[in-house]
Amino acid sequence: MSKGRAEKTPEEKDEIIKEFLLALGLKEEDVIVVNVVDKEKNKGEKRTFSVGKIWFFTPWMRARNAKGKEIFLTLSEEFLVLDDMKKPMKKAANIQTSKNNWHNILKFDRPVENEVARAIKAHFGSDPSARKGTRLPEFKNVRKNFWVEWDGSRAEELNLEEFLQTHGIKIEQKREKEPPTRERKKRRVFRRRFEPDWHELYQNYLLRNGGDYSRADFFLVWRLFDAGFSFHEAVDVLRSVSLSFRPREHQRKSQGYWEHTVRKAAEWYREPEPYREPDDREPPAPGQ
Repeated sequence: MSKGRAEKTPEEKDEIIKEFLLALGLKEEDVIVVNVVDKEKNKGEKRTFSVGKIWFFTPWMRARNAKGKEIFLTLSEEFLVLDDMKKPMKKAANIQTSKNNWHNILKFDRPVENEVARAIKAHFGSDPSARKGTRLPEFKNVRKNFWVEWDGSRAEELNLEEFLQTHGIKIEQKREKEPPTRERKKRRVFRRRFEPDWHELYQNYLLRNGGDYSRADFFLVWRLFDAGFSFHEAVDVLRSVSLSFRPREHQRKSQGYWEHTVRKAAEWYREPEPYREPDDREPPAPGQ
């Protein structure tokens, strides 16, 4: 679709972008958020403006895009973006972001909670890390060297309950948190008092394992579990610490990658001995 595409004037491109935003159900007075991202430097610029004034900002976005920066649109909680899809989807706004990749943008009648979003993505085989971000048509996907195009489809407002029932998508109920045991409370106290420098610890693991990031990731996750970190806490710490040592190209790893790593490490993890408060009493004299 990108090869042999007919050249358009800037005015024609602006009109297509505006029509795409209106096809999402937005109004001319609605404010949108656009992120201009330099993935090599892992930096971005954010701009907010109304749909009706899009033409005022597109020259600035095109100039950034021509310099190798990616253009993304952040959507509100009522939207859900299905990424890595192989074809357009009915009742969704569809844009082709690379040769074999489509974004199917769904709009619902109410905000989509994270558990519901994960279930829908899993059902359709979408990239689990994508949530509300999509690309804007008529800008270049720099990484894939592909011009993003909109097929003219419109996002219909869908009833969330009916959508889940129609596609047979079941949502796992949240489990009630069990009250912490006495031993776990003690470990949390230990964690607050003696939490190590995770960056220094990770660096030591790298040195011991010949720069093997995967092994260092596993060792760090095990130490986090020892300290009483939950699954999601461990994901956040691992991502922050590991990326500070990895080369630049690893910065693109998705949230799903880090969750998968923690999940695999958890399969090999054995619960450590319960933490016991140190005995501050004087040791007994010899012979007693």
